[in-house]
Amino acid sequence: MRIRFALALAFAASAVACEGAVDLAYQVMSSESPSPTPTRPRPTALASGTADPFDSRWAATGFDYSRFRQRYEQRNYSAIYAMTDERLRATTTEAQLTTSLTAVRERLGSITRSREVGHLGRAVPNSRDVDIVVVFDSVFQRGVGIETFVWHVTPSNLTYLVSYDVR
Repeated sequence: MRIRFALALAFAASAVACEGAVDLAYQVMSSESPSPTPTRPRPTALASGTADPFDSRWAATGFDYSRFRQRYEQRNYSAIYAMTDERLRATTTEAQLTTSLTAVRERLGSITRSREVGHLGRAVPNSRDVDIVVVFDSVFQRGVGIETFVWHVTPSNLTYLVSYDVR
């Protein structure tokens, strides 16, 4: 099943790609249980030996990824919509997002395991903001999928969901 929101992002050659792999185990969470904090590798340098200029912004997406997961498990799709960027809101209503996430949940169930397979950062033109794409190889209760998150991150590390795709 393929669910796609928002816009297709074309990342130019100036984008910074970092690969890392980390296994994240998830439990079914109730509203009383705290969200697990994923431990993700912190890239220190790119293959060229230069520092990743978007390192702190990539790290900032980990907290919102955890919030997304907790809200997904709680079926709190309106709270996920509250996390979204104006670009997603311009193309997707809260009802459409709820319908799509409900369909993913019914088809695949809860997430049981996820492994980050890479991320990519690109400066947003005419701003100091960055879009960070993070890709996960994920196992759900009833299947597997490749999840792609696009996060808009400001210089002060405020993070907004631009798109979510699961295939």
